[in-house]
Amino acid sequence: MLNYIFSIMPSLFSGAWLTIEIFFWTTVVSIPLGLLVAFGLHSKLKLVKAILKFYVWIIRGTPLLLQLIFYFLWLTNCWNCLSKIRGCVSRIYYQLCCLLCRNLPWWTASSTRRPI
Repeated sequence: MLNYIFSIMPSLFSGAWLTIEIFFWTTVVSIPLGLLVAFGLHSKLKLVKAILKFYVWIIRGTPLLLQLIFYFLWLTNCWNCLSKIRGCVSRIYYQLCCLLCRNLPWWTASSTRRPI
């Protein structure tokens, strides 16, 4: 039993490191984008305000799993050239980072808009 645990440890550490990387890049990109959205929601330009309100409404109104499926299928069609250059795991990594970086700024915007 202990030999089995030691044999799967490298895979577990690899998966944990990938999770930390996705979290890091998502945080680095989504916090500044969320602040931009929060300041944009206080903009005097009605068009900017309307576009950002629509963005927040769409992101908050659809489940994350639905967004993940849509984004995964859409990016798979758009990034076929990347799949030839890079492996499948890196393509999924980029898609997850893009999805989360697009999804989490509304959360930052919602939580920072009130104190502004």
